[in-house]
Amino acid sequence: MDVLIYDALRACWIGVRRALEFFIPREKLDRFLDGLGFFQWKDRAFSRYHRLPDGTELRIHPDDGKIIREIHTDACYSKAEIADGDVVVDVGAHVGVFTISAARRTPSGRVIAVEPAPTNLEFLRENLVKNGIANVKVFDCALSDKPGEARLFSPGDHALYTLKPTAPAAVSHPVVLRTLDELFDAERVDVCHLLKIDAERSELEILQGGVRALGVVRQLLVEVGKENMTHEKTLAFLDERGFACSILVDTPGGIVLHALRRGGGT
Repeated sequence: MDVLIYDALRACWIGVRRALEFFIPREKLDRFLDGLGFFQWKDRAFSRYHRLPDGTELRIHPDDGKIIREIHTDACYSKAEIADGDVVVDVGAHVGVFTISAARRTPSGRVIAVEPAPTNLEFLRENLVKNGIANVKVFDCALSDKPGEARLFSPGDHALYTLKPTAPAAVSHPVVLRTLDELFDAERVDVCHLLKIDAERSELEILQGGVRALGVVRQLLVEVGKENMTHEKTLAFLDERGFACSILVDTPGGIVLHALRRGGGT
């Protein structure tokens, strides 16, 4: 869908929504609409296809442009090294922007992609098929420091699904929790050449649930927020486990860090 048309429809919907909120509390309205399947319908109806300079064609949400800019224009992950034959684990794969790029750089290797958000997961799988990517295995779950079940909250931005909302959120979906250790064991990952994590405020818990797994990781890319000094705790956690960290991006809200195992081996 054309972005201008989407913006016009979005403005119209916001106006209708504000009118409805005079009669129905916002959280109750959101729960009602979610129960009808409105939000997932909207995600699909307003999606569009975007072609990257390398020929990759992606089905994306209208608000996914920032992910493409971050990875392909700003190249915030460019310091990560991926060679053919490598094993890459992408936690928070979204619709596959980084997943597909990594898979193409290691055609005889493999990529393990983790994504719990329903329409992100749907678009991820479609994008893999559309681009002929066969060396990616997708896991429909979220990672944390212990296995179990939780609620995945939607703040309205498809890149920001989270287990830990910063404000009340009426719309949520049940999600299975696994640990990084469990995932590596299940997939028999003996060496992980790159572990990328972008999980909206759950990054440290994911690392804490992967103490054994980190023993076979050579390189990490982690996006982590600054609330409660989480970025400092994450840097210290990785340093204690033998990683040399550098900060690639530093904003008021968070950082993108790159970490290499000291000595280069596992």
